[in-house]
Amino acid sequence: MSDRDTREYDAFGPWVDEVRSADDVPRLFRPFRLDLARTRLVLKVPRDIARRDATPDMDLYDHLVVLDDTRITVLTRIAAGGFDESAVAYGDVLAVVDAVDLLDARFTLHDRHGGTLSFRYNGSAGRSMKQLVSELRSATSDAPISPVARAVAAAPGGPPPGSDDLGPRGRGLVSEYLDVARSRPDLRAQAWHGPRTLQTRRTGPAAWWHRVVSLFLPTRLAGAVVASGPRTLELVTRREGITRSARPDYSLARVVVPLGALDRVDAAPHPELADVTVLTLVGGEGGVPLAVPTGSSTETFLTAT
Repeated sequence: MSDRDTREYDAFGPWVDEVRSADDVPRLFRPFRLDLARTRLVLKVPRDIARRDATPDMDLYDHLVVLDDTRITVLTRIAAGGFDESAVAYGDVLAVVDAVDLLDARFTLHDRHGGTLSFRYNGSAGRSMKQLVSELRSATSDAPISPVARAVAAAPGGPPPGSDDLGPRGRGLVSEYLDVARSRPDLRAQAWHGPRTLQTRRTGPAAWWHRVVSLFLPTRLAGAVVASGPRTLELVTRREGITRSARPDYSLARVVVPLGALDRVDAAPHPELADVTVLTLVGGEGGVPLAVPTGSSTETFLTAT
C-alpha cells in the first residue's frame, strides 16, 4: 500500500481537522464536488474509535462539514458504504448549539423549517468547533432583521455577571461567558440565572413520591447567561436544561441565534415542574426550547422582546 493510501490512517486521531487541500479530504467523501476555492471552512470529523482499532483500509471519518458561500453541508458516513448529504442555507439557520460534556460533544443546527442537522464529536476538538460556530455566526449575519430582533439588538445590556452571581454551581458558566466575551467585544450581557433544584406541580401521592426520589436524584434546572450582539442572541448554559441526577453537571453549551431568524419568543408554564417557564425561540416553523426560572431576569428579557 502506498504512502498516499495510508496518509488518512497515519493522521487519524480524535481531533477535528481542517481540510486545506484535496489530499486532506477523506477518501470516502472524494466523490462529493468540493471546490475549496469557494469554501469558508471545511472540517473532517473522525469516527469514535480508538487508534488501536483503526486500520489503513477503513473509512476513518464520519463527517465532512462544508461551509461554502450560501450554505452548510454535512456529509455523513453510512455503515453499509457511501455517505448521506444534508444541507441548510444560511438564511434558514435558526440556532447553532455546540454542547460539550467532557469528551462527549455534539453540534446541532436548528433550521427555520423545523429540522435539525447534528453530529457527535470528541470534546478535545473544541478549538475547531469554536471556529465552526464563529464562521456560522458570520455567515448568517446578513439576514434582514425582524422587529423582535431589532428589540434585542437595541437592548442596552449591562456589566457581565460576577463569579458568585450564579452561585457556586454556576461559576463555570460565568467563566465560559467571560471567555466568549473576551473574543467578542460587541457582546453585551443581558440577563442570567443560577441553577436550582425543582419541585413538581403535582399534588397528593405523586408529589410525595417526587420528594422521595429527589432525595437521591434531584431534579435540577441549569443556569444560563444571556447576551446579545449586533446580529446575534447568544446563551451560555448546560447541555441539558433540566436533569435528574446526583452528580455535578460540568457540561457547557453555547447557543447562537441569528437575530434575522428570530420571529418571536413563546412562553408557557412547564407542565410538570413548579416555577419553571418554557420559552421557545421561534423562527418560521422551527423552535428552540429553553427552560428558565419563572420571574427571572432571563424570562423578563426574552419575553420583553
